[in-house]
Amino acid sequence: MLKKFFVATIAIVMMFTTFSTVQANTSFTDISGHSLEEELLEAIDRNIMAGVSANRVAPNAQVTRGQFATFLARALNLPAGSQQASFSDVPRTHGLSDGIYRAAGASLVGGYPNGTFRPEQNITREEMAVMIDRAIGYRGVPRQPGELNFIDVADIREMYLTAVQSNAYFGIILGYTTNDPSMMRFAPKQNATRAEAAAFIVRMIRVVEDYEEIIGDTDPVEPDPTPGEPAPTPTPPVTPPVQPPEVDHFQVASIASNGELQVVPTTYSSYDQAKRALTSTRTILLKNGAIKEMAGGIVRPNHPTASIVSVYGNSNLTNATTYMTDDARFGSEVRYMGTANGVIQVEVAGRVGYVNWDQVKLYPTQQTINKRNYYSVSGGELTHHLYNPTADTFSSYRYGKAPGFMRANERYYSWNGRTYFDSAGNRVGEADQYFNALPVKSRTNYTAAELDAYLQAASPGNKPLVGMGQAFINAQERTGINALYIMGKAIHESAWGTSRIAQDKNNLFGLNASDSNPYGNADTFISFEASIMYLAERYILPGYAHQGDWRFEGAFVGNKGAGMNIRYASDMFWGQKIAGHMYRADQFLGGKDLGNYSIGRVNTTGLNVRRGAGTEFPSIFTYRNAGAHVIMINEALASNGQRWYEVSSDDRSTPTGYIHSAYLTPIPYVR
Repeated sequence: MLKKFFVATIAIVMMFTTFSTVQANTSFTDISGHSLEEELLEAIDRNIMAGVSANRVAPNAQVTRGQFATFLARALNLPAGSQQASFSDVPRTHGLSDGIYRAAGASLVGGYPNGTFRPEQNITREEMAVMIDRAIGYRGVPRQPGELNFIDVADIREMYLTAVQSNAYFGIILGYTTNDPSMMRFAPKQNATRAEAAAFIVRMIRVVEDYEEIIGDTDPVEPDPTPGEPAPTPTPPVTPPVQPPEVDHFQVASIASNGELQVVPTTYSSYDQAKRALTSTRTILLKNGAIKEMAGGIVRPNHPTASIVSVYGNSNLTNATTYMTDDARFGSEVRYMGTANGVIQVEVAGRVGYVNWDQVKLYPTQQTINKRNYYSVSGGELTHHLYNPTADTFSSYRYGKAPGFMRANERYYSWNGRTYFDSAGNRVGEADQYFNALPVKSRTNYTAAELDAYLQAASPGNKPLVGMGQAFINAQERTGINALYIMGKAIHESAWGTSRIAQDKNNLFGLNASDSNPYGNADTFISFEASIMYLAERYILPGYAHQGDWRFEGAFVGNKGAGMNIRYASDMFWGQKIAGHMYRADQFLGGKDLGNYSIGRVNTTGLNVRRGAGTEFPSIFTYRNAGAHVIMINEALASNGQRWYEVSSDDRSTPTGYIHSAYLTPIPYVR
């Protein structure tokens, strides 16, 4: 209990302590303004790290295993290493041998099975986290695993996961910002820089020092007795009463058609016991009064401490595949599929996923009548209505043209924005919305003047985006990213250019507006035009639209099952909302873009995209997953007579590639 108190206290201290600026060498010319300048200067002041020259620190240079071991040895003032310890590639004459063997003697670093240490090998961020975790333990600090909300948790090596969690708990690891203010990434396989090494070690030292200060304060020394007086009788320690641990209790219930629960009074000590008590009429299982299992219904995010909930690809909850906001205004909801102890299986936009049952709230079907998201038809257009369970209200946006199988005055439901069901749960049809499915590496038919005409007519207030039409077209010409898409994204993410970040920082897309300080951390640009080009050139083209990037899930806005929405935004309907902006602009300007391209969906995993029509041609790249969208340019016959398609390429090295027709499904969008 005492250790838990110490750990919690350290975490609080690390959150609220303001560290004084160190008085280190200020003549270094390459760290002024660096995001980790303070940590670098403190590392230098503590003699953990030195400059690479009289005026340079090289903060972005990569760090080797030998260098990091030496930094740790200096930081912790480790004793000399054992003379028996030996790595075949670290002779005692090696320049860093002293630090390496001191760190090895303290069991902070280890070698490889063949007896080598590989001192010149660059160290990755996850390897650095492991050594930092060992250092914390070496100094006696009780370690505590923290929750990881990084979107790339799945990339962390399983044996390193606990160490990374411990680093995160103490605030040693903060992560990189992403386009979504609510999410960060850890980049575990990325080589660490000198600046990051300094930051990790300095934060670790602060944790250790805070812990040792707290430990020192917990055992006050009795003052010496006054000379000539007898020593005072020691006061016996008072043992605080032991608080019994909170015990989970489980119950079962039936549910009426109006959604009211009839809970059976009997309680059970485990999930398995309660599950055995379920019957054909008692279909609800509760843990501490909260529903954890039901016959059917929807699941909404409800994290007790964070703003997002991770969705995992397996029931062990170790490989996060996407995430969703628990802000009720965004209408996040997924289909319930089942429960195992501690885990809820869900369908997220057509993809099976798993969530922690303590981070979501379950709503049986009987409790969601007229209280869930739905679609409706009016004037031949499809409107998406989003339910806010906190306010018990709906918001809506026009998504696109209504499919022919839909009728006015009816409610329709869909988990992925293309397969629709009626109120009775019957499937009524399937149809994609063109702009939601369209690859962003495409071109609009509209001119800059036409885009400005729409902005002039549709923008509210003082219309700050008017005049940006040419900037959208310029970005399209330079990068190949569709100007109509960029405009729709700017409208959506900056509230037509009126948001505070857009107005004060010329940042139309909230770039780097991290959750901890969205306004303060958001990038500043010299103009709207600069932020538009930066987005297309630095974020979309080399990232979300390039198959080799970790963020790639398909180069179209999509949803939480496929497309950029998976990694880009915690709002489940971010892609659909941008598609809606594109649709409305296209309708206003004459409908010249809708249906301009034929689009195909990759329908298999591990698909090679080739340089020509036939397997004899080399592969350009491989789609790991099904679901990517491509523009179908031409049909082509292979030498054996089989039909292939020339398609748009999701690799930056070439504009087109070839896919066998069997592995490409034409998308039936609404016309």
